[in-house]
Amino acid sequence: MIDSNFNEIEFTLGGKIERFAAYIIDSLVAFLAILPLGIPFLLAINDFSNGSIESINAISIESNSNFTLGVFLIIIQFLIQGYLITTRGQSIGKIIMSLRIVNAVDGTNPGFFKAFLVRFILTQIITSIPTIGALYFIIDPLFIFRNDRRCIHDLMAKTIVVDSKLHSVIKKEK
Repeated sequence: MIDSNFNEIEFTLGGKIERFAAYIIDSLVAFLAILPLGIPFLLAINDFSNGSIESINAISIESNSNFTLGVFLIIIQFLIQGYLITTRGQSIGKIIMSLRIVNAVDGTNPGFFKAFLVRFILTQIITSIPTIGALYFIIDPLFIFRNDRRCIHDLMAKTIVVDSKLHSVIKKEK
């Protein structure tokens, strides 16, 4: 890669296991955020993904005392992940696994549009589409195991995931 001063920048692609672990961590964070909504809500989401809306119609927001907490946690999770991804090129999982999202062309921070809207929000929208979303949810992270280690959302956003030079926990070079 080349930066604006025409110096070569060398990146090490994020490891397959590290990327997969970061994906699992981010999925757990998202799951924990929706957990207070309760089992009926999770079952309704599952039914919706399978093309049915009957469970959604049966949910009474008033009957779920944790609804407000669940919505609050989802919004907080989106704000925190969005801020981290936009400013640092890192989600919570990527921070823990010492990975960073960069533009595939020049190695710069991809910013709000590419890193958050394309990689994160567009992926959330795609996964909410019945049947297609379930396939995307399974296939997208498996692209980590390709030679270039770019998932579908990386290809859409023209980004790559690289090792961070500083380990986030011990603050030392890897």
